[in-house]
Amino acid sequence: MEIIFNELSACGDHKSTNDAREGMHRLVEVARSIIHQGGDRIIRTTADFTARQLARNYGIANWLNDNTVDLEERIYIKRLAGKAPWIEEYFTAEEDSREKMVEFLFKGDRALGLGVAFLWDAPAVTLDGNGKFSSDPAQVSLRTLDEDGEFSDENVAACCLSTLAQIGLREQWLR
Repeated sequence: MEIIFNELSACGDHKSTNDAREGMHRLVEVARSIIHQGGDRIIRTTADFTARQLARNYGIANWLNDNTVDLEERIYIKRLAGKAPWIEEYFTAEEDSREKMVEFLFKGDRALGLGVAFLWDAPAVTLDGNGKFSSDPAQVSLRTLDEDGEFSDENVAACCLSTLAQIGLREQWLR
């Protein structure tokens, strides 16, 4: 089972650098738990993964090079995340296979990771910096445009995991 990164959760919402470090620690725990239950040993991310922000003036690239962060956790994320093929490529392939344009929105923001998680029935791992991704599943708007130029909208649910408690509730599904 693929693991998808919810890129919307890395937008600088952690209150401090220390809070961001703790958020990444929880993300590592969630990813390890999913992999322990049979998930793939890779986290699919957007191409700009390392440029994403965790807190003001502290991004994923900073975290990956932060000597105050556990070296094992940094190596773990370097091995699992930020490698091609990117979510954008998978998303384009899904659109091509469906022969219609597809867009996913979470509270008005384009949501590639949550969209791919929904399409593949896969878990999206997410940071918990501001609480907007604290509930699983995440409600996402799916908008499609068919070849006749007709739009349709529906609300869908994407697996969105940010805590070990949520993993516990999804344990059977993950296995």
